[in-house]
Amino acid sequence: MLAHVGPDVRRQDADALFALFAGISRLDVGHRLAQIRVPCHVFSGSHDPVVPTTQSPVVPTTQSRRIAQTVPGARAVVFRGVGHMPLMEDTAAWFEALEHAISDLSGDGEAPCGRR
Repeated sequence: MLAHVGPDVRRQDADALFALFAGISRLDVGHRLAQIRVPCHVFSGSHDPVVPTTQSPVVPTTQSRRIAQTVPGARAVVFRGVGHMPLMEDTAAWFEALEHAISDLSGDGEAPCGRR
């Protein structure tokens, strides 16, 4: 995975990335989560090193679970043994979860392309 990400990262402006990540770490929108009125599925990796885990060293997905519990009707999907990029780290599981989310959102019980 890192072989694919590395070349792109090296092309980025390090100062701009530093400012971006410094700003993101101070961003607090938790008080607004209950105002979200669109269907949400929150995908997260159980071993995500990027999303702050200071809330619980035992449950690294605490922040994602908080989002799913606070946004009305949201559902959490946790990919076990996966870090910050479930799509790249466990592609098959990610697509299966995405198909279930789309099926759930469509309300027809059918997964896209007839897969389940």
